[in-house]
Amino acid sequence: MANQSQSSSRISVTLRRAARTALVLAAALGLSMVSAQPAQAQTLTPLYSFIGGTDGANPSGNLLMGAGNLYSTTNYGGDLSCSVLVGIPGCGVAFGVSASGKETVLHAFTGNADGADPIVGLAALAGNGYGVTANGGAFGSGTVFKINGRTGRETVVYTFTGGADGGNPNGTLISDRAGNLYGTAQYGGNLSCHYFGSPGCGVVFKFNPATGVETVLYTFTGPPDGDVPSAGLLRDPAGNLYGTTADGGASANCGAGVGCGTVFELNTSLKETVLLSFDYTHGAHPFGGLIADKAGYVYGSTVSGGPFGLGTVFKLGTTGETVLYSFDGGADGADPTGSLLLDPAGNLYGTTEIGGDLNCAVTGLAGCGVVFKLDTMTATLTPMWSFTGGADGAQPGGGLIRDGAGAFYGVTFYGGNAACHNGGTGCGVVFKLIQ
Repeated sequence: MANQSQSSSRISVTLRRAARTALVLAAALGLSMVSAQPAQAQTLTPLYSFIGGTDGANPSGNLLMGAGNLYSTTNYGGDLSCSVLVGIPGCGVAFGVSASGKETVLHAFTGNADGADPIVGLAALAGNGYGVTANGGAFGSGTVFKINGRTGRETVVYTFTGGADGGNPNGTLISDRAGNLYGTAQYGGNLSCHYFGSPGCGVVFKFNPATGVETVLYTFTGPPDGDVPSAGLLRDPAGNLYGTTADGGASANCGAGVGCGTVFELNTSLKETVLLSFDYTHGAHPFGGLIADKAGYVYGSTVSGGPFGLGTVFKLGTTGETVLYSFDGGADGADPTGSLLLDPAGNLYGTTEIGGDLNCAVTGLAGCGVVFKLDTMTATLTPMWSFTGGADGAQPGGGLIRDGAGAFYGVTFYGGNAACHNGGTGCGVVFKLIQ
């Protein structure tokens, strides 16, 4: 069973969310805001509501679509004898949901060798699903696992030691044409670098499923370099990797020795370049990944910073960073933690964990989050859905995917079945949103 010390990967996230609570409440009281309502042309359908038992609870990762089904993971639920966090049962599951809303548990994590707390979703490679657990494994520092596409069987293919190889991975994996996987680990690496008592400031790694060999491509050293990479990577056609670190960078505006986060490039020669050090004024602490358009511009979001302190959406090119939008915590939402989705017309789609309908306060925070559309040409943000905390869910922490018909799919951490209580009302839903 995973012990409480293995949940160190959540410490920094919890502290920042607690700090942002005051900011959101202040914004709600001090600004003139109109609660956003879903447009009549938009319909949100909960495809599955978790009950917090063996089916899982509290999903926060991206969904993966295959053969008409949706696949992802939950943070908790599953094997109720296992507990990563005190008072919250279960170490998470890998699951599938059919178009008709039937859920199938592919694997319930035990907190032992198989890992615990699969915070992010799955990546597809050669007909199988690959993911990471932030905790558990033989050394308590997480794993890389495989879900067999034919049998649904889970196999641990790599176990992090928390040493030079990294520890506590928290980003969705990506793959290349040669069948290699790439990802980030929040901690481990350079153990002389410490963050909130956790040894190491994280690594970028490559994993070869055919050989089972993990290779560390880069080890973060802390400010002015980045530290605590908490999202997946972006790979360009030349093989260069791009990503974000939640902390680190050159700015001291987020606290001495902490930093506001970075955007970095790791080229094919394994030289790391900090492309952007956030300074809080233009955003701080990016927890989501990056996405690029055909012109080579990169887009992402930060969970805090900006003029309201509640997060931003940014664009990065050869001439530097442009803040496309700053969240104010009202109808537009606040705290965008998930990765963005880009359509061919240049519109960005994403989610915020809080803000939106300020009458909803499932966990005491102001608002239960929104799905938004951002026109990158006009920098106009349109809330597409404001979560109510009821059957539709609350706090969508992951990003969105879209099918060929234009429908969006995502997950919420809370809401749904009100009989389930895991730190809030409801254990989350898988939803479909039609414009």
